[in-house]
Amino acid sequence: MSGPPGTFIAYATDPGDVAADGTPGTNGVYTGELLQALALRGLTIEETFKRAARSVADKTRNRQRPWVSSSFTGEFQFAEAATPPPATASRPPAVVAAVPTPATPPEPSITKEVIREYGSLAIRGPLAGIEGYLDERRIGETERGTALVLNNLPIGAYRVKARKEGHRDWEREVQVAVNQRAEVLIDIEPLRTEPPKALRSEAGAEMVLVPAGEFWMGSDATEVERFKEARKKGGTAESTCKQWGEREAPRHRVTLDAFYLDRYEVAIGLFERFVRATGHRTTAEREGDGRVFQQKDGKWQWDMVSGVSWRSPDGSGTPGDATHPVVQVSWHDAEAYCKWAGKRLPSEAEWEKAARGTDGRRYPWGEAWDAAKANGDMAVKTTRPIGSYPGGVSPYDVHDMAGNVLEWVADWLNEDYYQRSPERNPRGPDSGQYRVLRGGSWNTFAINVRSSSRGNAVTPDYRSNVVGFRCARGLP
Repeated sequence: MSGPPGTFIAYATDPGDVAADGTPGTNGVYTGELLQALALRGLTIEETFKRAARSVADKTRNRQRPWVSSSFTGEFQFAEAATPPPATASRPPAVVAAVPTPATPPEPSITKEVIREYGSLAIRGPLAGIEGYLDERRIGETERGTALVLNNLPIGAYRVKARKEGHRDWEREVQVAVNQRAEVLIDIEPLRTEPPKALRSEAGAEMVLVPAGEFWMGSDATEVERFKEARKKGGTAESTCKQWGEREAPRHRVTLDAFYLDRYEVAIGLFERFVRATGHRTTAEREGDGRVFQQKDGKWQWDMVSGVSWRSPDGSGTPGDATHPVVQVSWHDAEAYCKWAGKRLPSEAEWEKAARGTDGRRYPWGEAWDAAKANGDMAVKTTRPIGSYPGGVSPYDVHDMAGNVLEWVADWLNEDYYQRSPERNPRGPDSGQYRVLRGGSWNTFAINVRSSSRGNAVTPDYRSNVVGFRCARGLP
């Protein structure tokens, strides 16, 4: 609130906060301390309220911080009191004495004020009756279809906590930015016999559990514009930037059933076991060639090379390492492997949730690109052994979801599918010309390695030395 000139407004606590009660039957903490300050002799009005504020901050361990707003130009002090009023008094003494403004204006005083900046936070839960806490402060219970919104929060990091009978306690850190609204989905889990967090499939691959629940899929308009501007600066045609960027929009909520996903990309060594067991011949082996991104005539470029295969990903005489992800495999080859292993290719939605979790982060590890956490942006210029970047794991401990190799998913591409996709367990269009690739590779720009990126889509028979895959399966 604001007042006319000559007004002094005092608040029990700072903007957006709640004042603490005192001992039952007495004044609140602020009122009690203010009454004590009012009884002191010879203090100006500013000194009186500062003394009360310090006492409140000390008594509440800085959880409550009184606030004042003043347009005073003169001097004022409360009348002296013979004895302090009792702590249970309901109001301060009524008699005040004003000191006349001196004829000569006082010298201007210079003070430093901390400029407080604020944002807001919206908290949603999948169930009604979840108790929400901001740090240790209870903020209410969730209801279906609504959010608990906290406005005028000082910027900074907070711990959002949730509790509900019959469920595991839940908490997550969230960053509130100036003039922005942060959003949190409470992914609380029931107390029950749960499937194991990790297992080893019959084919020998480690798999990790991605629990059921909601997450943010895709990108909002600000993120799409950020992507388009970055790609235009990198030399990509504006029409292509627009097409690729708008594939990610709109940002929308998706609910998935729990599923397992391979912890690592399928390595050459595992793919060899499949070939030995089934006699499978890949698309590249049948057709005799594949695309290779390589340095030639002093520059990096794409070439169609004869004699490539999953054994020799860059051409004849270039044997692949068993610990590296398998490449030069088409969508058909990836699907055949997953079926042999008793699994399937993940959907786009499953892949994206496993990569970014429920808080909508740009990369598996957080918001900013970090070359030490992924093999991308031409830093290494070839594949690395699976699991070489443990610092870049996703929230579910899945490795190499950013960089190393692009990964096939099950979905066909439709440019505007996100505008009409189902909210629960979307599986993509029923048909199409191109299959989607996710995750970026060792030769992909950092902006394209984001978890929401869908710029890569190719025909199902496509194969190259930057494309591999991993498998998924539902719960038994």
